[in-house]
Amino acid sequence: MAELCDLVEVVENNMECVVLKVKKGAGLQLIRLGCFDGDETMFRLTKGSSHTCTMFRDGRKPVSWSWGESGHTLVCDSLHKCGHMVKRCISDDFGIYMGKDTMKRMQTLHVRSLEDMKGKEEHYKLMWWEHDEAVCLHKNGEYCIWVTGLEKAKEYVSRKIAVEHISDIYRSPQTGCYIMDIKGARR
Repeated sequence: MAELCDLVEVVENNMECVVLKVKKGAGLQLIRLGCFDGDETMFRLTKGSSHTCTMFRDGRKPVSWSWGESGHTLVCDSLHKCGHMVKRCISDDFGIYMGKDTMKRMQTLHVRSLEDMKGKEEHYKLMWWEHDEAVCLHKNGEYCIWVTGLEKAKEYVSRKIAVEHISDIYRSPQTGCYIMDIKGARR
């Protein structure tokens, strides 16, 4: 099954937002992702500590909703899932920085395709508590995603980068949580 990154192209990537255009004929594949209607033509996601996702649809008015530090718009589960799928596509798959650090934003302004970040070094930090299956992943010093189980977390990272180094498991002196560092070049 195709992923969202296979169905869209980056048509704009600036300091404020990223705009994705849906490729021609991708409607049915969008529906198969489980939260889209298939008539979407573009997505816009703002950068910063809060995000506004706007979904442009053929023959219908655009719909927008927000989440982040400044609060969130109450939306149905499928719209919530759409927004986070768009954000993961942009940040995880294309490698575009979407946070509030303007210097980090500038470093990924050139990204227009999945190939543009290939070979870039990335550092993942996997963190978890003893007797807890939830693993929090940070990428390059910022929160990335929660994954259930350490093995699934390592698989997630291995799909993103060609692993060059895996640290021994150690404990944070500040929090006591377990940590594993994984470094490598982006696939």
